[in-house]
Amino acid sequence: MSKRLGHNPPVAAAIFTVATFLTCGCVAETDAESGYSIVGNVGSIHGASDDARIVVRQTVHDEDGVSRRVAIGESAVRNGLVDLEGDVPQPTVVDIDLEINGKSTQSTPAVIAPGAVIRLVPRGRIQGFLADGTGRHAELVSSWTMNDIYLERWNEYEDLFQRWLATNAAWAKDVAEGAVDSTAASKAESSMRLTQDVFNRRNELADHRKEMMDEVARTQADPLNALLAMELGGLEKSREGLDRLDELAGVLDEETIALRIEPRRKYLRSYLKRVATDERLGVGRTGLDFSLVDLEGRSVALHSVLGRNEVVFLDFWASWCGPCVAAFPKLMETYAEHHGDGFEIVAVSIDSDPEDWREASIEHALPWINLGEIGKQRGPVAHAYGVTAIPKGYVLGTDGSIVAKDLDMDELRELLADRLGGDAIRAREESTSAAADGT
Repeated sequence: MSKRLGHNPPVAAAIFTVATFLTCGCVAETDAESGYSIVGNVGSIHGASDDARIVVRQTVHDEDGVSRRVAIGESAVRNGLVDLEGDVPQPTVVDIDLEINGKSTQSTPAVIAPGAVIRLVPRGRIQGFLADGTGRHAELVSSWTMNDIYLERWNEYEDLFQRWLATNAAWAKDVAEGAVDSTAASKAESSMRLTQDVFNRRNELADHRKEMMDEVARTQADPLNALLAMELGGLEKSREGLDRLDELAGVLDEETIALRIEPRRKYLRSYLKRVATDERLGVGRTGLDFSLVDLEGRSVALHSVLGRNEVVFLDFWASWCGPCVAAFPKLMETYAEHHGDGFEIVAVSIDSDPEDWREASIEHALPWINLGEIGKQRGPVAHAYGVTAIPKGYVLGTDGSIVAKDLDMDELRELLADRLGGDAIRAREESTSAAADGT
């Protein structure tokens, strides 16, 4: 068994508890005052091996409301079996992550509590596993993850995802072999259609979970269950959520308010303020001027870049942001095509670790102006531009006014072709020449 982060229970009692659980297939309760157990078999999950670990992570908020995930327990996976023990003083929302070679490959939410046993249930290649249990976990997590409707929807999603993988593989094979006939075109069209279907179905599952957590957070008579539901995503990022936290602060104990309510309130206030800023910064408004340093420590001011270019794309990103990185190839093509016409990109990384920023910048060979607001995911520049999620992009004119925002790559290319195309460039040159001649 893994060691607890705290005291160890009597060995005989721990062995008896787990043995009883594994024998009867039920979910038992441990006898420890603050101990919890996580057991199960994840050996059937794609890629699971003896170098795998189960890591229990809790999301915490610092005094400024900034969130981060911290590990509160972990254990090696032996022959596919999980047997993890840890201590927790009160019911707590966590993510149970399966890591292989130090990288998280699967994750599922859980509510751990003193005396609880959580059982990991394999759920296929994509979802990996679910967490089943009793008590508050059953009320707040198993109620939707083990719900027949949810499971049926997830099975449909898995089937759709497998079709998408197979179609993509067939399309990639055609491309590799140079096939450009109607069959290859049909596969490409089918892949794009399935991609949208996969995203839509995934969003439906997320919406189903959120609807359930919203309702629990809104109506639960037990204030701790209501708070746990909010920590699971209920009433997330909403004014209603802030009002509900205020209500819960009137009935929960001072320690819970200080450690869990107040940091979440600060986070929500900060988020709602940034949403308001984002809404205010519409087309025609002027963005904030700022100065940040690049990888060599040189300070670069936004206004100096604007003064040298016709169009500047301000791009907020981070090394851990998959969609940000996925956009780089097309963004590089666009940059190469229009940089000589007066187009520049100012990228602002909001990584928490400067080495992550540096390594990602080198790995992707970013050719544009690359600045960092490092260690400050909600720093003053990100705040000033209402950054609530990334990638986040603003298109700025030479005077700093906002020309467009939140464009996809195709929309950005279209805008640049319109503003920096041959006819537009010739018209600007003629206007400049006429002004110089005084005509």
